[in-house]
Amino acid sequence: MPNDHPRGHPVGGGCTTILGPGRSSVRRARTVVRTWLLEYGLLDPVDTVELLVSELATNAVRHAPGRYRLTLTLDPEAGLLRCAVADEGPDLPPDRPDRPSGTDADTDTDRHTDTDAEGGRGLLLVDALADRWGCERVAGAAAKEVWFELKVEVPCRVTSRCSCARSA
Repeated sequence: MPNDHPRGHPVGGGCTTILGPGRSSVRRARTVVRTWLLEYGLLDPVDTVELLVSELATNAVRHAPGRYRLTLTLDPEAGLLRCAVADEGPDLPPDRPDRPSGTDADTDTDRHTDTDAEGGRGLLLVDALADRWGCERVAGAAAKEVWFELKVEVPCRVTSRCSCARSA
């Protein structure tokens, strides 16, 4: 299993770790996210990112066999954080943003969230809280990747535009 955040990894290079397949891996995914964000001084989005990664990881555990890959990347110049979960499940989520409304392109049943159901709201949260999200099939494999992006305020020390280090 790869390190959560390999030492010497450049800023913006990201963090990739393999998790799963059990439910306890969702807690580990949240820990990886929190540790990585705090390491870069990204305090504001921690709770939101933990929640959204938790939803994607839970879906991977529930709907796909085997382990899953969590990847976090930061583009400090653009202030963009991308989180992705890739799993071995071949089916794309039915309520993804690229799905034409009123169609069942990848599923035999129309999926509506039952107001009394215990689950089924994870991607609604992702849609509501992320700036952008989507999913795609992984080339050459019976797998998919679900991702989201958030605009974040990156601490000055992390960007190349920082002038405070040059003026000190």
